[in-house]
Formats: sequence, structure tokens, C-alpha cells
Amino acid sequence: MKKNSAFALIGITLAVAGAYLIWERAPSEVSVASASGKSSFGPVQQVASEPREAITSTSAPTPLLKDRVEALLKEGTPTSKLDAHNIVANCARKIYIARRFSGQAADQECVELAGIYGSQYMHWLQAAIDAKVPGAAHAFLSAGPFGDLTNLDTRFHDPLVEEWKQQVISLLEGDAKAGDLQALQALNDQYRDGALVDVDIPKAFGALVVAREKLLASGETKLSAASLKELNALSKRLNQEQMNQAYSYADYLKGKGSNR
Repeated sequence: MKKNSAFALIGITLAVAGAYLIWERAPSEVSVASASGKSSFGPVQQVASEPREAITSTSAPTPLLKDRVEALLKEGTPTSKLDAHNIVANCARKIYIARRFSGQAADQECVELAGIYGSQYMHWLQAAIDAKVPGAAHAFLSAGPFGDLTNLDTRFHDPLVEEWKQQVISLLEGDAKAGDLQALQALNDQYRDGALVDVDIPKAFGALVVAREKLLASGETKLSAASLKELNALSKRLNQEQMNQAYSYADYLKGKGSNR
């Protein structure tokens, strides 16, 4: 049984928060752009800016988010467009969380960034998806249906949102087959928790098998140990036939065989 929209939204928000709070870590049939062509951030609470105290420092000041975005767009590569998208998407998420959960005023710099790029940043993501840039599928998941997380509140069972969910899985599987660890972990999360799709423990197990192999290959011993603990827990929920299905899905994510 699928989880309700509130659970799905909270699950997605928590799952992606770590990947975008620091943007530097982030490297269709249904358009990723907002259907209206307008900003998908929705109404936000403005915050009066306060004068900043002079700071004496020998280091260079941190560039403003707008400057970062402009520099990345000037590069013009699909990867730089994905990084620019991630900066604006992180602001979109902060604005949404402030409005939906905390009741606090949104960050002023993010509000300003939303006003400048709110109708553009999903098109940058589409360019990255078309170029199969690693991380683009996870960004597509994180942005929510058509770049608007509120659609998970108001349109969770809408046919277009259902189509978006299937596109999310398809894109994640494509990135996973290309070796993207973030996509593998997202597939494990989705199939284990059922936030967007029906729970499928064999597929959750299979995605985690491949993710753990990549963690071990990269020397991430702490994370690989945690994944082994989760694999053991998931294995107790599988019979032999389901275990065979799990390893078949793992082979599919490695580019061997079919998922049908």
C-alpha cells in the first residue's frame, strides 16, 4: 500500500536535505518545467534585510548565491547547469519548509534568488537529464513534481503526478546503471519505505547490494558496514524466491539482464 502524501513529502524532504544543504557536494515525456511557466516557489514571507556589521578577515568573502549561479551558467555545460539548479532548488526547499513546517520567515537571499530564477531553474535540470549527468535523476526526485513540492500535498494521486513518479524511478535506474551511488541509495529508500511507489523489498535489497559494492570499492568502510547491517535486516523479510528476485534486480542495475 502506498504511503499518504504527507509521509511521502516528509520522507523526500529528509532524504534529500543532506545532499543540498551544501550545494558543492552535488555534482522526458513529462516536462520538468512548471506547467504555468511561472515561479514554482509559491508565496513566501519577505524578511526585512538588516545592515551587516563590518567583518575583518584575511580570507575572501563567500560569493553570493546569485554570483555562484551566474558563474555556473556562464560555463554553460550540462554539469554546471545541474550545479546551478541545485543552488536554486535548495532555496526552493528552504522556502517550502519555512512555509509548510516551521512557520518561520524564509531566508531573504533565497527569496531574492526565487524571484530571479524561479521560472528557469527546472530547464537547467532538463538539460542535465538530457545529457545524462550523474546526480540529475536525484535532483529530479528532490525538486518534486514539475519543480513544485506542494504538488505532493495537493495532487499526490493526480495522473500527471503518477507519471512523474514513474519517471523518477526510470531516471534513477538509468543513473544507477551508470554507477551513480546517490541514485542507488534513492532506489533503496523508495522501495524500502514506499514513499512514492509500492514497497518492494526485493528491489530495495537489490539496489542496496549494488550500492554496498560501490561503497566497498571506494573504501567507504563505515558506510559499507551500515549498509551490511541494513542488508541483513532486509534479508530476514525475503524468502528464497524473493532473494532470487533481489539479485536479479541487482544484476539489472549493473547493466546485466532485464528488469522485466
